[in-house]
Amino acid sequence: MTMTTTLSINKNIKSSKIVICGAGPAGLGAALAFFNNGFTNIEIYEKRADISSQDIEESYPIGVNTRGKRALKHLVGVHENLGDTVASWNIYVTPYSINVASFKSGTVASTTRSIVVNVLLKHVQEKGIPIYYSHAVTNADSSKRTVTFDTKNGIKSIMCDCLVVADGYKSRARQALQQQESSTLQVRQWSWPLTFRVLVSDKKEAQELDPSIHYIFNSIYAAELRDGRWAVVTACQSEQEAFLLSNQATETNLEKLEAYLKNKAPMVKDMFSDEELHKYFSRASFAGAVTWVSELVVDGWALLIGDAAHSTFPATGEGVNASLEDAYVLSQVMEKAQDSASMQDILSTFQKERLADSQALSTIAYSAIRPSKLQILQKLALKASCGLLSGSKRLGTNPIQELLFGPLSAETITPYSEIVNEWQEQLKYVGGRPQLPLDGDKYQDY
Repeated sequence: MTMTTTLSINKNIKSSKIVICGAGPAGLGAALAFFNNGFTNIEIYEKRADISSQDIEESYPIGVNTRGKRALKHLVGVHENLGDTVASWNIYVTPYSINVASFKSGTVASTTRSIVVNVLLKHVQEKGIPIYYSHAVTNADSSKRTVTFDTKNGIKSIMCDCLVVADGYKSRARQALQQQESSTLQVRQWSWPLTFRVLVSDKKEAQELDPSIHYIFNSIYAAELRDGRWAVVTACQSEQEAFLLSNQATETNLEKLEAYLKNKAPMVKDMFSDEELHKYFSRASFAGAVTWVSELVVDGWALLIGDAAHSTFPATGEGVNASLEDAYVLSQVMEKAQDSASMQDILSTFQKERLADSQALSTIAYSAIRPSKLQILQKLALKASCGLLSGSKRLGTNPIQELLFGPLSAETITPYSEIVNEWQEQLKYVGGRPQLPLDGDKYQDY
């Protein structure tokens, strides 16, 4: 992201009412971005009853890369200890737990989404920014500048000068904006092929596992948490594995779960007590979709960020990092402003600076959930040619993950749009990079 536009910001708009839908990383980050730039009338509305007491078992392991670290430091003003550094991701295959591949990092902090949210929440609370819980969006009307919520006390409509849409990939605010008669907003979504659920070890030491490594075992992901326990994320990808999504800890399901762990990831199979295996079936599972939007600003009023704008897939490693960077870019736009810009100017500049990166991230995420046969052949061709067929000196035969969270990402933070351009250069002699099928997929109403 290269900031090129200089604005001047009207001091009168510092009292503009900013309403933020969603108290995840994007929403909390946006609140801090506005507050840090002198805005005084900020309100956050969240569908859930509370976010401060999210159990680690209901979250999932993530990595905060250089991009996310920069954004978080900028937003909160201090360096926060999120977790230890990930040395590498090691891929194993069964039945003999053979390490078939390793991807080096050295730049990523091993943590969980809930830890990142709690860090942001702490700073939001310290600044006195109010959060209103149990407020579910039912409508957003850009012509009237109003957003409507379903609350415990009935329906509530609020007028605001800027609506920040950060209520996730199922965003009701985004859906309402798209359905307006005058709307030009287009949305495309592609469902994940997997549904995930988390097991957490009782033991604080796993003798066979290295805490500095994140392990990938045949669709099972294992990482050490900050308290020394291990999170093991299971992935349901077929009807035969439907028991992984059951809410019933029956004897049959428990036997299937133990057999699943033994078969898929024998190195973690003995890390869980009987009580933990029972609890597994009472936990929430999480699915998602890759999201692409045609614009980030609707009618100069509503701003789409986070998963509402570009939800990804866990394997990309960019969901939380991109959400944090949205808030960082928003803050940068306002910091570069001076004395005469309107709210529409600020939002317009944000879209100019961020839309290409948002859409590029959607392209990267789509290729992760629906890899084509051509992509497999391209990888083989690049390796077989020892890089001679690669058009990118920077990437060579390396995957684009090198620029996202690999060693190359430690040298410089590369915008997503530039990563996709580099990807195209790499593959231009072997068919080019994957393209999003925007004409063929319709918006998925969740």
